[in-house]
Amino acid sequence: MTTVSDKSLFVVFEGIDGSGKTTLINNVISLLSQERINSVSLREPTSGPHGKKIRSLLCMAEEPDANILLDLFMADRLEDASLNIIPALKSGNIVLLDRYYYSTAAYQSKNFSEAKDIINRNRSLNLPEPDILFFLDIDPDIAYNRVASREKNNNLECFETPTRLRLIDSIYREIIPDNTVAIDAALSPDETAKQVYMHIKDYIVP
Repeated sequence: MTTVSDKSLFVVFEGIDGSGKTTLINNVISLLSQERINSVSLREPTSGPHGKKIRSLLCMAEEPDANILLDLFMADRLEDASLNIIPALKSGNIVLLDRYYYSTAAYQSKNFSEAKDIINRNRSLNLPEPDILFFLDIDPDIAYNRVASREKNNNLECFETPTRLRLIDSIYREIIPDNTVAIDAALSPDETAKQVYMHIKDYIVP
């Protein structure tokens, strides 16, 4: 396991599309900044070469080859851990990551068995483990309506259909650890950010 600073904290946010992860992370970063707490916001897929390839495949009308996509996600994650996550943690930052290998498992599998295999493959890479894992809990139909409204039905990814989101949500609920912190994503952005912020403060304030 990679050695990091005692002051660091690795925080991962998971949830289906439309659950509000990006907005939540931005709001939490703002709250941490107000308290002069060093924090870094990252997301998957990254903006690196593997991440760009992933995004191009996800914009295709047909669902891409699962094995190719999985290999790209793992390569992108390894690079992100080496170049961004681990250095930030070693510098004593709180790292807030939008999606991690749980997301890959939920989105790239069709059942619990496949999802567990993906998780095990990622864990074999000796990646940093989250100190806190947040799961944004939301009804898949509400999430889909958010995504469709945001994209105006013109630029939906291949996974963004009501049926697919319901399957992804069900797999998520089977694979996330028991100590995952569930956040009601139907609450206001300010309230969800406050809840996450207080959980983080519990970890970093003796």
